[in-house]
Amino acid sequence: IADKVTMWRLMRNTMAYWALFNVTGTIVCLFMALMLNECRRRYFVRISHTIMLIPSYIGYICVTSIVYAFLAPNGLVNTMITYFGGNTISFYESGQYWPLIYTIIYNWKGTGTGCILYTALMAGIDQEMYEAADIDGANKIQQTFHITFPSMYTAITLIWIMGVASIMTSNTGLHYLVNKNSALLANWTQTIDAYTMAGLMGENSLVGNYGVQGAISFFQGTIGTVLTFITNGIVRKIEPANALY
Repeated sequence: IADKVTMWRLMRNTMAYWALFNVTGTIVCLFMALMLNECRRRYFVRISHTIMLIPSYIGYICVTSIVYAFLAPNGLVNTMITYFGGNTISFYESGQYWPLIYTIIYNWKGTGTGCILYTALMAGIDQEMYEAADIDGANKIQQTFHITFPSMYTAITLIWIMGVASIMTSNTGLHYLVNKNSALLANWTQTIDAYTMAGLMGENSLVGNYGVQGAISFFQGTIGTVLTFITNGIVRKIEPANALY
């Protein structure tokens, strides 16, 4: 498939981005859901949900153009940097910026659906618990940490258990298209799926080798399945009520 150094880099990037996206995605979606859940103007909540959903319908071809408009040598970001006296940054030659760029793009596109999911979970919490806590003098922060989060803990755990299945996969559009598959960024951005796509496009040693590409998909699925069973087993040992089975 690839030499050991390349394979290690692909696996490292794939799993690191999975962890980064899931941690930041959960935090951002929970935060937005909490803010909207406290809003008493329901029309504002509906409008906010609609606006946050729009990016999820924008294809990565369009996202690639939008990102380039921001990060190009004469793009918006570099224009602002030079305006304030700084030096331009060659984003498409500097890989250290891309974990942050990818995280922003991922959360921009995914916050809408995640926020709606967590808002729905919060709507199912017994409101009498909040009323009792309010009578006892608990403020909003205390109610969040002692009622809201514990009530959502099982659902969040299940989401993470099922998410482990995709630990060896990544979004091809994000990791292959957005950075224009720049070889200068490969050490920071290239994942297993992006490497496979590059092979399909004739850009590496996997060109035309569909058997190996199929084996990669089998490898990803097998690792994901095994890790899902292991994660579920660990959760079942710690808190049986939160396990899948």
